[in-house]
Order: sequence, then structure tokens, then C-alpha cells
Amino acid sequence: MRFYVAFSFFFFAVLLGSCEKCMKCSYTYTVTTIQQGVNGEEEVVTTFTGYVKDTDSTFLQDECIKGESEFTIDDAYQEFADTTTLDNFEYTCTEL
Repeated sequence: MRFYVAFSFFFFAVLLGSCEKCMKCSYTYTVTTIQQGVNGEEEVVTTFTGYVKDTDSTFLQDECIKGESEFTIDDAYQEFADTTTLDNFEYTCTEL
């Protein structure tokens, strides 16, 4: 009986410790342009979606970690948010 209890405890400890969590991040910003229209000038606002690049120029779109590790993708997006000059910049990170 002790064997089954010990085995069950070990199984759940390994299962919970190796559980993978994933996070997906992106950012949006807007660009406003003035276009000449039939009724005069019109302001056109375009929204773009982008992804932060890592030091080796790969896009940081999603990240998966195991166990109690901390996400680093959220920090990269926050650092980009602190230094960007883009208009109406917002980033979102969601856990999957």
C-alpha cells in the first residue's frame, strides 16, 4: 500500500513540476496619415501589429516554459515599450 501512495505522490510531483506553460505576445501601434479626398483632406489611422525581435533577430512571438520558471518574453516587451517612440503603442501577453 505504501508503494502505491509513494508512487502516486512521485507521479503527481513530476507531472506538476514538468507542466509546460506558454505565453503569446504581440504589440500594436497606429500610424496617422493625411490623404487628399474628394471632400478635402481626410485623416486615416492605420493600426499595425508587430513582434519584438530577440538579440539574434528572431521574433519573440511565443514562449513556453516548464515548472516554476519565469517568463522572459513579457520582460522583453516591457523593455521595448519603455524605449519605443511608436504612437499609441500597446503590448498584450496572454497565457495559453
